[in-house]
Amino acid sequence: MARLLACFTAAVIAVSAPFPVPLSASLSAHHWFNASYESGKLVELTGVVTRFDWKNPHALFHMDVADASTGRTTRWVMEMGSPNSLARTGWSKSSLRVGEKVTVESIPSRDGVPMGYPLSILTEAGRRLTAAPRP
Repeated sequence: MARLLACFTAAVIAVSAPFPVPLSASLSAHHWFNASYESGKLVELTGVVTRFDWKNPHALFHMDVADASTGRTTRWVMEMGSPNSLARTGWSKSSLRVGEKVTVESIPSRDGVPMGYPLSILTEAGRRLTAAPRP
């Protein structure tokens, strides 16, 4: 059994040895902020919350934003930290309500899709929620 385990370990090392950098780069890319977001830009969006997902690994909320010049509505997705990290700053699963009007200061996605990383959210009741520190 020990010999079989040693052979298996040697085989795994031999096969994976040429690939350590690409594999580790792709695994860490999921959480690499600058790969997904345009950190030098900020956008301010006002819209209505249509969905709030309080789940791991990232809390998300969706909002419909109307373009004043065209009248067209675009659904934006806002990706935040984990519920645990947000809870430590005062958030809860009831911090945002579907149907609530919000103004969001956000870092937009790098590839132009309607997605952002919100820094702060101002609710229609005047409550300011901090979603992330400024980068």
